[in-house]
Amino acid sequence: MSDSLLIPQPVHVEGGPPDAAPFPLHPGVSVVISHRHEQGEWIAALQVKAALERLGIDAPIQPQIHCNDVRQSIVLAVRGRDEPVFPGATITRVEPAMPDSPEAYLLSATAERIAVWGASAAGLARGVQTLRQLLATANGAVPALEIVDAPALAWRGVMLDISRGKIPTLETLEQVVDLIAAFKLNVLQLYTEHSFAFRRHPRIGQVWGSLTPEEIASLDQYCRDRYVELQPCLQSFGHLRRMLDLPEYAHLAETADHWSLAPSNEGTYALLDDLYADYLACFSSRNFNICSDETYDLGAGQSKELAERIGKGRVYLEHILRLHRLAQQYGRTMLVWDDIFLHHPDLVHEIPRDAIILNWSYEAAESYPQVEGFHEAGLRQVVCPGTSTWRTLFPRLANARGNIRNFVRSGVQVGALGVLTTDWGDDGHPNLLGSSWYGYTYGAAEGWAPGVLDDDEFERRFTLLVFGDRDAAAVREGMQALSDACVEPGIARRNGSHSILLFRGDVLTDEECRGIPDAALAAMRERGTRARALLAGVAGPGSGEARRTLDEYRLSADLVVYAAERGRAARSIAHAVEPAAKEAVALELQRLKRELHELRARYCATWLVRNKPDGLWLTLDQFDESARTLDAWYQSVARVYPWS
Repeated sequence: MSDSLLIPQPVHVEGGPPDAAPFPLHPGVSVVISHRHEQGEWIAALQVKAALERLGIDAPIQPQIHCNDVRQSIVLAVRGRDEPVFPGATITRVEPAMPDSPEAYLLSATAERIAVWGASAAGLARGVQTLRQLLATANGAVPALEIVDAPALAWRGVMLDISRGKIPTLETLEQVVDLIAAFKLNVLQLYTEHSFAFRRHPRIGQVWGSLTPEEIASLDQYCRDRYVELQPCLQSFGHLRRMLDLPEYAHLAETADHWSLAPSNEGTYALLDDLYADYLACFSSRNFNICSDETYDLGAGQSKELAERIGKGRVYLEHILRLHRLAQQYGRTMLVWDDIFLHHPDLVHEIPRDAIILNWSYEAAESYPQVEGFHEAGLRQVVCPGTSTWRTLFPRLANARGNIRNFVRSGVQVGALGVLTTDWGDDGHPNLLGSSWYGYTYGAAEGWAPGVLDDDEFERRFTLLVFGDRDAAAVREGMQALSDACVEPGIARRNGSHSILLFRGDVLTDEECRGIPDAALAAMRERGTRARALLAGVAGPGSGEARRTLDEYRLSADLVVYAAERGRAARSIAHAVEPAAKEAVALELQRLKRELHELRARYCATWLVRNKPDGLWLTLDQFDESARTLDAWYQSVARVYPWS
């Protein structure tokens, strides 16, 4: 069937009659577009041209004022504007009619022409992504078909953490935008704590490779040209240790832990006003995520007396109301994480009615009943599952699927505004970006057409579209093996995997690692070795992004095998009583130390392909921690020479 490789799956696909001829792909095809086109439409036309070039067809883009003859043409047009331009390409036979969404589109292929009609310029751009996928898998022709399509959720986005050390280059961020737009996502947030170069407070963003105002403004324009909304996202309460550790801001900390801002200190709001002024000026979006989650130390320091008088929950609410007024002064609609309000449900009715609640949860569950409370309060909300890429050596793919699919389903049931798939970077952000594409794409599929693709079919389409027919099966099997290795019984843990602890921690003393069964370590190594062999046998995809992603998968496979072997070596120390046994363990630890340095060098090179170098040291600290532990283990079994 013609829709067999589309992500997301369109709402309505109808093949042509059995005898209908396809649209032939051969030299002479042209791309025609209205003379009234926007820049984003022109970029969409360039994407079609590039897709044809990969098929060996040089198709010119030809703007038109009035075009009756659309034979051998791919027509890109907007409904309500371009019918007079392309009267011969209007689509009248499609049922059902165009849905009521600015991102809706109609796509029709006949023997004479292909036409994509968007409900708006954004809808046209979404239809072009479907056309690109059809062209990518075409075998000399596009079969006769008609597609009517529109998203189930208005917002479908990704939030990428840039505050745990890893800050992507502008080029990488543009690649992220290209990828999410290709799968019809329309929102991007960059989770920011200290990683922006504030003009009024330059010390906050120093030494981290922070994104500059020029970079954000450039990325904002890049997003707009692809009909993606770059929403500002700035932490405004907790999670601010990097800033509050600076001497000039320490007096604004709630406690000596330097975690949260003190809401009882007026200096907090003067600072946030300054930060908002610098930060928000770089964004065209009218929405603003103030974050303000996980305020663990609230009411334990400067605001303790206030919290004892009016209650900790109300102290939190008053802070949010202050930020709401501040956001309004800058013409922004406030978005805020939901977790603190879940602990104080009696205050939900006092949240401003125009606020948007970001409802988050990262473990797979059959349903997420917390969406009901905000729905009953009359508040708009966005469900926020996760990619399950953090605190593990490879993503927990099954958890990500269950989390995203079921959270979206719960959101759709209460009329949620959208879905924002979060991509966190806890503990120095060692996650490799290519491993996030799976979660981004799954979120795109569910946000557009919830529950339509089963997991096996999604994975088949994902690997074929990203890696190509030649390599898809091996990559898919390798991904599954790596994911399974990180969630073996005994290796799995909530919100992560013990795989990362096996790589860097002291397996002999860590309470969590000590309970891992030997059988789990053996299974983890076996699955990792299987994945490594599969990925090593892949000939290699042609596109640069697919090749980068494959390189990252291969590094992940080596890290998984290494972590399992390191864990098994640690266990063998306790049983090494005889000198020969101790010598064997010592030799194994020496091998692991050499391999660790090789992995460290590879990780550095891989990091620098996509990211600024400044925060790399946070992750390299984990390699060095692992090395120090190996040295200590070695000393416990190494032969002692009295003359040394």
